[in-house]
Amino acid sequence: MSLPSLRSATNDGGLPAIGRRCTPCPSSQTVVSWSRSGWNSAVTGRVRTGRELWRARLGGNYSASPIYASGRRYFFDDTGETTVLAPAPEHHVLATNHLDSGVMASPAVSGDALYLHTKAALYRIEDE
Repeated sequence: MSLPSLRSATNDGGLPAIGRRCTPCPSSQTVVSWSRSGWNSAVTGRVRTGRELWRARLGGNYSASPIYASGRRYFFDDTGETTVLAPAPEHHVLATNHLDSGVMASPAVSGDALYLHTKAALYRIEDE
């Protein structure tokens, strides 16, 4: 499969702006990326066409890359704010949560568990 080009937020060229620091977060149909400052934060483009579907501001500053797991996209900001998005073609926040300290490292997934390393602790989050 080939992917269309998505340009950096600093380039002009008629293609969707993408973040320059965090890793894009693909699912089977879309790719989400955002800027470190959360502005122009979630740009989603159809995998086959590169067409921008939506753009939204999540707020916050981001060092950790987003992940796609269990049919959801997870975004973790530097203060510990977590935003969970549906993988829908429109911007839809499913939940927000807050951890005691910021998430600076990209999370890991193992089975049904998320592992989050904050400034103060290592969390394992999993449904019982």
